[in-house]
Amino acid sequence: MGTSAASADLEFTERAELNWLLESGALGRSANLTKVLRYVCEETTAGRGDQIKEYSIAVEALGRRPNFDPQTDTIVRVTFHTLRKRLQEIYETGEGMSHPVRIVIPAGRYAAQFVHLPETGHTTSLPYVSGGDSVAVPPIAAPFPPQPPSPPSSSTTGRLPWFWFAALVVVALVAAVVWRKSHPSGSFAMDSLSPASHVTISGPTYILFGKGRHAYTDHSGIRWEPQPACEGGESLPSTGLTFSGTEDSYIYDGGIRGIVRCIFHARPGLYELQLHFAEPGNLEPAHRIVSLAVNAGATQSVDVVDRAGADRAATTFTIPGIRPENDGTIHLDFTSEVSPVNAIEILPAPTVQPLPLRIVASSTPYKDDTGNFWLSDRYFRGGRHGQPPDQEHRPSLGLYASDRVGTFQYSLPAPTGSKYRVTLYFREPWFGQENGAPGGVGSRIFNVYCNGQSVLQNFDILAEGHGQSVTKTFDDVSPTAQGELNLAFVPVVNYPLVNAIEITPEKP
Repeated sequence: MGTSAASADLEFTERAELNWLLESGALGRSANLTKVLRYVCEETTAGRGDQIKEYSIAVEALGRRPNFDPQTDTIVRVTFHTLRKRLQEIYETGEGMSHPVRIVIPAGRYAAQFVHLPETGHTTSLPYVSGGDSVAVPPIAAPFPPQPPSPPSSSTTGRLPWFWFAALVVVALVAAVVWRKSHPSGSFAMDSLSPASHVTISGPTYILFGKGRHAYTDHSGIRWEPQPACEGGESLPSTGLTFSGTEDSYIYDGGIRGIVRCIFHARPGLYELQLHFAEPGNLEPAHRIVSLAVNAGATQSVDVVDRAGADRAATTFTIPGIRPENDGTIHLDFTSEVSPVNAIEILPAPTVQPLPLRIVASSTPYKDDTGNFWLSDRYFRGGRHGQPPDQEHRPSLGLYASDRVGTFQYSLPAPTGSKYRVTLYFREPWFGQENGAPGGVGSRIFNVYCNGQSVLQNFDILAEGHGQSVTKTFDDVSPTAQGELNLAFVPVVNYPLVNAIEITPEKP
């Protein structure tokens, strides 16, 4: 065979390998992985491999705008980390183990390399993803028609399969050691998740995602447990950041990011999923979108920062009316590569409607006389807990013992498809003779808006309650298109306050 014919064969096998990776589904369902791999391979074969930059990948392969800033948008680095890891899995333990051509992208570079493995002879070092170190990989048999092999000698007959098995075990161990050494804790390259273990849902379940997390009891007395229920993606390290909108930052400090599948074994019945998110970084708009699907249903999208109102702010996305599939499991698939998910609540539900949400503006929960459980304060932005004067001489105020005061708002998860009854609970803690302080009617006046619509104008707790508690109820309230009820408290005279909030779905 002449030189040109040999080159044509090489080009054919390389193209065949690229097409197989792009079309076989071996890379998973991420469109970004296939876009990036196609781009870097075509640029490399065109002789422009040394010209591939983070900016060109973002704009030409991923469709980012010309003002893309790699200092604030990590999409390229995250995608390449996932792609390198996935290629390594495919060729070390997956469907590509027997392929004579392998595509690798060495760490620190964006150009692809086509590595041709010999059919016989010595091992070949591949520039795998771990910090540029090479990992010895044993020779493999090509899937294309091979030359007739020489008859093995009697001394090796029957022992060859064991040799290959031992060699592959050694390769796997070496690759694991190199990977761990080149990915220290806290580096950008995060720990990958192990295959999921069985997690059985037999009652209300509270799970912290990600490696290295410990059990945590929140301000409501709820116990959260780290559970290996997911596979794929990367585990996010703890940052030590404080997140707004919650008094339990640990729930949001760590999690998982990337293409992830979670499997929960559950008894027959209905469940509500409550997913907790907070973006710890400072990404560009539209780069914090989580795409997820339950039980292979329609994909739903959540922009973590827009929903929370800021970076490093907690938010919750609720999915009601979920039933286990025929195999007795609930499947949760995350198909975006950038934004993280931190934790999940899986709660048994009596109907397909959302569960009621009851919050007391306190750092501790409350259980009322009818047995209803009120969660500690959450979903707030702005304001603080009030400090009423001389609490010692007062009887227990129960639901009204604490309040949030200031200029503040609440963004409460309320899935679309239902309408809600919203009840607000008030008691004046400072002004008036009952509280042993000067001032009376007219000392505190404020407005309340729900989803931008006025629901209370010039509201005065003392004027309406005459020293007692006041409740205000609003029916037939529709959530926003993002599945939230936004309550804004705006001062007129002095600062507004609220003691508790209750939202319950109305019967259809």
